[in-house]
Amino acid sequence: MKKVSCLLACMFVGSVNATVLTFDDVAPTDFVDTTYHGFTLADGSIGSWNFINSTAYSGSQYMVNHNGDNLGQLTYNSGTFDFDGAYFHQDNRAPNATVNVFGLDDLDNVLYSKTITATADWVYHSFDWSGVTTFKWTASPQSNISIDDFTFNIGSVSVPEPASLALLGLGLAGLGFTRRASKA
Repeated sequence: MKKVSCLLACMFVGSVNATVLTFDDVAPTDFVDTTYHGFTLADGSIGSWNFINSTAYSGSQYMVNHNGDNLGQLTYNSGTFDFDGAYFHQDNRAPNATVNVFGLDDLDNVLYSKTITATADWVYHSFDWSGVTTFKWTASPQSNISIDDFTFNIGSVSVPEPASLALLGLGLAGLGFTRRASKA
């Protein structure tokens, strides 16, 4: 019986710890492709510019898209990731900006898309996207959008469905009854 209890306990034990990119542990970049914690930032930059945004959400630096082509993208170099969310902030030189955010697969097909508004305050936006290779964003009107505390997980955790658990329970109960019947 102890073995069965241990088996059931192990099925429900597991933890998922999100990773947060704060962009504070890298030298500032000036709109060149940059590799950072397994990601490649293209058409963007990491740093802090008072004319764009005077403060980061946490720490002293943040990630921005390149204003010239109004695009930024962050690609994971080792497969896929699950994007939980991030803090967004508008460019100080522009009014509230509409930001189109995309989650792409390894062939640049759009898996997910979401439109948000970046304001003068840091606002966390939740995404809960799984199996993404590239995170891409654009803004309208054309402006730099600051992003900080980019939160993600590597790999997915499968959660058993209730029907599967019920079948497992019935199977274990059947084994228990047959064992009792054979002893009697």
